[in-house]
Amino acid sequence: MSKIDTDDSVPRQLLRLGHDHDPMLTTDRLVYLQLQKTGGTHVARLLTEHLDAVQATKHSRLGGRGGDRFVLGSVRNPWDWYVSLWAYGCGGNGTLRHRLTAPAGRAPGPATARLLYAFNERRRPAARWQEVYEPTDDGPTRFRAWLHLVLDPDRRFDLHEGYGFSRVWRTGGLYSFRFLRLYTSPFRALLMGRPYRTTADLRAHYEQHRLADGYIRQERLDDDLLEVLREQYPELSDEQMKAITASSTVPTNVSDRRETGHYFDDETIRLVAERERLLVDLFGYSAPTPAGP
Repeated sequence: MSKIDTDDSVPRQLLRLGHDHDPMLTTDRLVYLQLQKTGGTHVARLLTEHLDAVQATKHSRLGGRGGDRFVLGSVRNPWDWYVSLWAYGCGGNGTLRHRLTAPAGRAPGPATARLLYAFNERRRPAARWQEVYEPTDDGPTRFRAWLHLVLDPDRRFDLHEGYGFSRVWRTGGLYSFRFLRLYTSPFRALLMGRPYRTTADLRAHYEQHRLADGYIRQERLDDDLLEVLREQYPELSDEQMKAITASSTVPTNVSDRRETGHYFDDETIRLVAERERLLVDLFGYSAPTPAGP
């Protein structure tokens, strides 16, 4: 197993900005890196129940390779991912919602980071962030307002996690950043150098520093998981595979919301397509049909 990602050339406090509750589960042949809002809680439960997976840590990302283990990640349609993230926050959940709506506080990280965050804290629109999370009858309007804030490069330091210091913010959104933070290594490579200006730059970074060997798509979770297990655990019987499928019928950690297209209009669909082009291109995702005007 590779060590946790640290490097003396980058302040350790800044590296910790990339650690945002990304549970690392291991079996004797797999390392599962769980990206928030991609069905990871469900996958982790299945691996724990059927392969005796153990949770190695909750607050660190994997540095380097996974040794002899297969490094597994999970992804989700970007439009659906943002709706799920927002809906989760509307329920009063998640560190992102609490961070965005909290009163101005002490800035984290090393001196340079603290100065930038301290300046941003004075202009972070906490009341506006609170407003877009408040329950009303017009969910789509609130979601679209929230999405514009989250994907606005000028609000990048509101999000913390190291996003505002990364090379991603100019071209990619929060989802692309979290994806690259978790599934490429070393994390310092996302922090050092000028911001990337094109999706091709992000794609080149991913290809150069890729960590994960494969992914489970949330939209076809069972099929992708079984395909990985057949490859990594060929000795599993058909009965064992059926048992895994049978226990996979009830998803966990689901946000209360309507279908994805209900929340989008043409403008916000284009916004996600532009800011999350990396994920759209890598996994061939399609935009939903907007239900709103």
